[in-house]
Amino acid sequence: MQFTLNSLESLARLCNNFPSLDAHFADNASMMRRKGIFPYEYLTDFSRLNETSLPPREEFYSMLTNEHIT
Repeated sequence: MQFTLNSLESLARLCNNFPSLDAHFADNASMMRRKGIFPYEYLTDFSRLNETSLPPREEFYSMLTNEHIT
């Protein structure tokens, strides 16, 4: 159970053998294996979950790291 002490991102990085993923998403398989981005600070209430488009790029700012997405 030692592996459960690691983050999901670090565990996924250790697993590099995903034949089904590679077969179906050959051009984008590397993007499918990494952690995505999420505008946590933008999600201030449940109504935001009903939006049908992505928020503006400025909303992808992390107060934790004081960085915008690149």
